This record gives sequence, C-alpha cells and structure tokens, in this order.
Amino acid sequence: MYRDLMYEIEDFIRAGKVAGESRNFGIRGEEHHKGATLTQPNPTALYYKYPSTEVMQDAAPVSKIGDYEKLTMHIFVGFDRQDEKALAVLCDVHQQNFVWPESMCKALKACKWHDLTFRNKLLHMLSFLWELFYELTLSCTANVSESPGFEKFLQDFVRSD
Repeated sequence: MYRDLMYEIEDFIRAGKVAGESRNFGIRGEEHHKGATLTQPNPTALYYKYPSTEVMQDAAPVSKIGDYEKLTMHIFVGFDRQDEKALAVLCDVHQQNFVWPESMCKALKACKWHDLTFRNKLLHMLSFLWELFYELTLSCTANVSESPGFEKFLQDFVRSD
C-alpha cells in the first residue's frame, strides 16, 4: 500500500502484492522507483501521477500530483517464505484455515500458471485475496491502482480450460 502524506492525501492511493519466490517488497519498491522515472514502456497511473524527482520538471506529466520519493510504502500482511510452519498453515487444504474447495484445488493443479507448484499457486491466491481487500480501502479521489492484479492468473486459468 502506498500513501502520500505530503499533499494532504491521508488515504492510501495504491495497493499491490508480491508473493514470488525471488521477489519481495524491497525488490518491488525498487521496481516502482524505476517505473516512476518514466523510462519504462507503458507507465501506469501511479508513475504518471507520482513521477520520480529524477524526471525533468518540464517533462513531468500534466497529471502529476506529487513525487514518488515522498510516498511511503506500508505492508499490512506478509509471510516469510523461510517460515515452513507458517507456510504449512497457510497452504493446508485439509485443516481449512483458509477454505480451499476441492474444485478450486483441482483447477489450480491443472492450471499451468508459470509452472508454479501447487503450494506457490495457493500463496499467490492468498496474496490476491489480501490485495483485493486492500483495494477496498483506497481513496475514492486519489486511487491510482488500475487493477486488483490477478488478471494474469485469470488469463492463464481461462487458457488452461
């Protein structure tokens, strides 16, 4: 979740998730900073409205609200991929700490989805759940999130049917 306190916007403006085996919130933050320089293809609304201070001011988008460097990242839910006990609890389809219907488990196992293991698919699905919840807490007037993020999964899921 990103928040901009510099321009009297106290609400959260963007939500996202990261659940990969080789990526974490620190890496995602670096990726966002790079995107905010507006040197990457297809910049998102976050980057147009909060470009980096590295962007020349005369080249800054008209829609600019503030500077990326003045945003703060907040992490509300996370899990440690090194904590085997915690991962076992999150992904236990039998104990049902989270409800994993058999039909969904079957579909996830059948879906290619980047060749992820079943357990990694479950972790991503939990991350999508939390991200969707975060999306509901975003500012109505300053929201720069463009999607809940699970479109890639849905595309892969549909293709595997």
